[in-house]
Amino acid sequence: MLMSGLPLSRSLPFRALRCISARSVQCFYKWPQQKMGASSGNSHLQRFFEQARVESMACGRGDALKQGAVASLCNLMRSIPLEELGYAASIVQDPWSLDPGSSSPGSSTASSPSSTSRSPSPSSSPSSSRSGSPSSPSRVPPVTFLHIYEDDLMTVGIFQLPAGTRIPLHNHPGMNVLSRLLWGTLHVKAYDWVPGSREAEGPEGMSRAAQLVMDSTLTAPHAEPLVLYPDAGGNKHEFTALTPCAVLDLLLPPYAPPDGWDCTYYQEGDVLDPQRGVVILQECEEPETFRVVQGKYRGVQVAA
Repeated sequence: MLMSGLPLSRSLPFRALRCISARSVQCFYKWPQQKMGASSGNSHLQRFFEQARVESMACGRGDALKQGAVASLCNLMRSIPLEELGYAASIVQDPWSLDPGSSSPGSSTASSPSSTSRSPSPSSSPSSSRSGSPSSPSRVPPVTFLHIYEDDLMTVGIFQLPAGTRIPLHNHPGMNVLSRLLWGTLHVKAYDWVPGSREAEGPEGMSRAAQLVMDSTLTAPHAEPLVLYPDAGGNKHEFTALTPCAVLDLLLPPYAPPDGWDCTYYQEGDVLDPQRGVVILQECEEPETFRVVQGKYRGVQVAA
């Protein structure tokens, strides 16, 4: 699947957004090559990046990271200061300083989206934005993606979510993913396939029994990094922003649709076992309200 009709060579940088179809990306630009400006060799982000490269080269698609590698990456991810990512530290105490209409922190050092979305702009009044429930689907503000790095081994980037927005339930085929909530409050719901269950084909696509493994609300800065594996840890998950928030993501390896490693969306179906949280997950189309714009990352750069 190509992004908005672009040739493959131009769409490849958007493998980070393979949970996002061409329809949902309202504006984007061809990202520059990986050498994107000055980098900080001594930064915490650089050390995290270098360790992630080491682990990605030792782990093939479909292989779960070893626990030692996970512990090391989580420690390094946790240590990255917000300032290295382009945010003021005060955003943790006041996530509402984010402009709910632009999904960009209100400071001169913060990242700001470059959007030409044709969708109506959401209301910027505190009463409507703080409710977490936009009045209509057409007024749901977009999620912003900030690209930090991507190659054939991994993707590093930040998702900024205005309050009330949701990254729908989707999978990460054959991937290990680490996610750190940088600021704000986020609800996470995640499933794994029930061992031994089989796919069933219906009129709306494939379905399969899955067990709930996480249904929790996280608040920064106390939330620990989330880790999911190819077959465990909540590989099918969704994020709902209860306040404006941001999530730093590491994907090992990236989505690769040309090789069959594309993203699939799901919706919850029949409940099979309420005590164990077992439900049917049904493949579905990307929700119409889900939109993503590309923002400009202003944090420190990484060097391969």
